[in-house]
Amino acid sequence: MVVDIMKTQSTRFSQRSYDAAAITHRTEGWFAPGTSPNREAIFRLRTIRNRSRELDRNFTYAHNAIRVIKNNVVGSGIMPRFTGSGKNKKIADLWHRWGETTECDWNRKKTLYGLERQAMGCVVRDGEVIIRKRRDSSRIIPVCLEVVEADLLDESKQMFKTPEGGWQMQGVEYDNKGRIIGYWLYHRHPMDSGELLSEFVPADEVIHVFIQERPGQARGVPWAAAAMIKMRDFDDFEDAVLMQQKIAACFAAFVTKTEDTGFSSKDDEAKGYERLEPGTIENLKPGEGISFATPPAAQGQEGYARRVLLGVASAYGITYEALTNDLSNVNFSSGRMGWIEMSRNITEWQNDLMIEQFCKPAYNWFLTGANLKGIYSDFIPGWTPPRREMIDPLKETNGMMAQVQSGFISHPEVLSSLGNDPEKFLAESAEWNKKLDENGLLFVSDYRQSVKNKITGDVK
Repeated sequence: MVVDIMKTQSTRFSQRSYDAAAITHRTEGWFAPGTSPNREAIFRLRTIRNRSRELDRNFTYAHNAIRVIKNNVVGSGIMPRFTGSGKNKKIADLWHRWGETTECDWNRKKTLYGLERQAMGCVVRDGEVIIRKRRDSSRIIPVCLEVVEADLLDESKQMFKTPEGGWQMQGVEYDNKGRIIGYWLYHRHPMDSGELLSEFVPADEVIHVFIQERPGQARGVPWAAAAMIKMRDFDDFEDAVLMQQKIAACFAAFVTKTEDTGFSSKDDEAKGYERLEPGTIENLKPGEGISFATPPAAQGQEGYARRVLLGVASAYGITYEALTNDLSNVNFSSGRMGWIEMSRNITEWQNDLMIEQFCKPAYNWFLTGANLKGIYSDFIPGWTPPRREMIDPLKETNGMMAQVQSGFISHPEVLSSLGNDPEKFLAESAEWNKKLDENGLLFVSDYRQSVKNKITGDVK
């Protein structure tokens, strides 16, 4: 009796189970191992990274996707906001001399904003990027940044248990509580010639930027990983279509004879029967006829291309229009809906990726260097991402004005969303308005007059 009840319950539970977990002829080829976030990439990460770089070099849409993401996430730079200009003027001036010049770059090539763009490109293409803290007493402040590729992580450092009780995973070392304590980095790229050595670099001297999709994930994965096969197949498809068109362009004509005309093949060749030229009028001999080949027509490539590129755009987290620059099917509503969804991704990448993982640690290194120069400050700035272009400036500006007037958002919030520093804007506006008043100038665009007229009822 008990056995029968258990069988009945087992049958009911199996009937209520997940279809996705069923083992049937539809799922027999579905391989889904239960690996850890690090184990699933440990032997394949380098291959994925190299293939992503090859696509960036040779596949137009992959190259453009990286450029689009860099331009939207970083643009001209994610900049710090130094509020309270009097109190923090000294540290702000030092930042302008360090972060907005090549003084901050170990190789003296880029400003901090240029390093942000470079780092963002590496994160998309390679899945991750490393920034090392370097010391140089000849600089304005004795600290600068070196951006290096993820290849410099010594992946041979794999140890289940270190002498201190921690472990190593793909060049990253942990303590016995699972906290990252350092990275094993090569002195140069492992594909360069010469002796290859790695050294342990403490975690507080390394910024490791990547999207952590799973808890405990130690390394980043190239963003295009889910669409790489599609991109490769599509590249082959374009080559095949091109070859098909080349074959179709080989227009062929065939001369048939109903009876022996008595001409030899040499005679035919001499009369030009084996070549067609523009404007040629050829008189055929009695008993000869001519027929033309019908080359195959290329069909369906536009629909296939759109489906593939929609998947590629989704893998990168951008819109199809941004990936392809194809705006033929876009109206205001559809364009705005796509832009809003993409903007959510951009905001996430700006805040959780660049600001938290790159900008704030880099600023802390800057403060450390300033302290070494005798300039002490504990000021923590806000960060202003680049301005995003509007789809319809008039409508969107009126919408922002209505939200400010209704008290839903503040004026500084609007300025920040437009890529402006509210404190800098306030200081510049006050200075400019003062000059206008001193010179007795009044412009139609002076919003102070419109506000004054609205309050006093003056219709001038």
